[in-house]
Amino acid sequence: MSAATANPAEPAAARLSAAKKELLRRRLASRAAARTTVPRRDPGTPVPLSFAQERLWFMEQFAPGTAAYNIPVVRRLSGPLDAGALRAALDASVARHETLRSRYPATDDGRPVLVIDPPGPADLTEAEAGGLSEAERLVDEASAVPFDLEEGPLLRALLIRLADDDHVLLLVVHHSVSDGWSSEVLLGEVLRGYAARVARDPDPLPELAVQYGDFALWQREQLSGERLAAEVAHWTRELAGIEPLELAFSHPRPPRQTFEGAGHAFSVDRTLLDRLAALGRRHDATVHMVLLAAFQILLARYSGQRDFAVGSPVAGRPEPELEPLVGMFVNVLPLPARLEGDPSFAELLRRTRETCLDAYAHQELPFAQLVSELKVPRDVARPPVFQAVLAVQNYATQRDAGSDAALTAEPFGVRASGTRFDLELFLQEWPDGLHGSFNFNTDLFDASDIARLADHLGRLLKAVAAAPETPLSGLAGRTRTNTTSRRSGSTTPRWTVRPPPSRRWWPSRSPAPPTRSP
Repeated sequence: MSAATANPAEPAAARLSAAKKELLRRRLASRAAARTTVPRRDPGTPVPLSFAQERLWFMEQFAPGTAAYNIPVVRRLSGPLDAGALRAALDASVARHETLRSRYPATDDGRPVLVIDPPGPADLTEAEAGGLSEAERLVDEASAVPFDLEEGPLLRALLIRLADDDHVLLLVVHHSVSDGWSSEVLLGEVLRGYAARVARDPDPLPELAVQYGDFALWQREQLSGERLAAEVAHWTRELAGIEPLELAFSHPRPPRQTFEGAGHAFSVDRTLLDRLAALGRRHDATVHMVLLAAFQILLARYSGQRDFAVGSPVAGRPEPELEPLVGMFVNVLPLPARLEGDPSFAELLRRTRETCLDAYAHQELPFAQLVSELKVPRDVARPPVFQAVLAVQNYATQRDAGSDAALTAEPFGVRASGTRFDLELFLQEWPDGLHGSFNFNTDLFDASDIARLADHLGRLLKAVAAAPETPLSGLAGRTRTNTTSRRSGSTTPRWTVRPPPSRRWWPSRSPAPPTRSP
């Protein structure tokens, strides 16, 4: 039943899909003994880094000066603009969120400590551009400038004037203090605050119930003892036998992981998206699950592997008081592929649904803590656990709400300049369909490789929408192409699943923003 035909008097739980009901049941069962409110800390309480912040600080030591953890959000603002009011609105958000005033100097023994500076002016630079191409260049250059985690600030803003009533606003935040959801929160706050200032209205934003430091303390208290042991046991079982993903690269993998990246934009039209959504509904699955199953098939055919995982982000905000905060909450779940045998796509979708529901019920263990607790062997050549990520984003559907028409804000693409993984697939729903981007490591792939990959994904999505009951081997004829690995010069059918490589990096045990193309 669609939202348009749902009975308003019907209990909300009765209107949930089967997948969401099952997810709710599993999450309630897994959190029966958990606290449900994040308490505000006492004044003067030392604040630790969250698990995610610790890992990102470590990654900065591993690869200093990288821009791979920069999160840019860009909007083109139409209408007369008061730069002073915009600056004041940005300053207010910096004062409102302690994360935007955070930095991480190291102690004498080389460990990071969290410092929260007092409120002060935001780092906002103003510039002029003679046209869109120059504005794009300024945005790309500013987005690629690394942050200094020790000195800060970890937020930068750039306001580019194209005309009196035409500007581009760029906000760049380091991932240790923000995530995709947070970037939209920050942008919405700035636009609402700006609208209030130009209208001479009171500040429209209520006081925050808690700050990110309260969450960091609460998170560490929650993930301890029996609960931590249960989460570790679950992920130990789930990830037994997982292999590193080795796609058919154009270039040999460097001995140490690199972070130089680029993006390839593409789209999925609304007609095909609607067919994929209908396929999901027939199997009590979400569009994300449908896309994940297809992406796993694609990766299997380009790697010849079955035992790998794909990372998939979740919001990581289990309590409502965390939703309006700017901070690093997102967690990335490792979702193992279930490709054994020769299932139909419909059967694979069923397996993928179960994998996702199980993962969502155990999503509170941060990925950084998972890597630590499971003692994942460190391979400096690649990211741990998974090397490919799928993100189906929906937080931008409420973007810029509350701007009160003081300005009209439209998306403005930014060119990818770094990547944290071998391959990242970002998809976001818009009225005309899915807007997608493959962000890829340029030390592994050529742009032409990714163009072929995107084309293959499109044909695969059409094939599974048309014939979901066809075994995966039967789908090969609909989408078969050959790929040549420049490492070996061999040609392998992309739809041939080779036996998995013998080297395992995980011990076998018994019973996770719009982009302009270059």
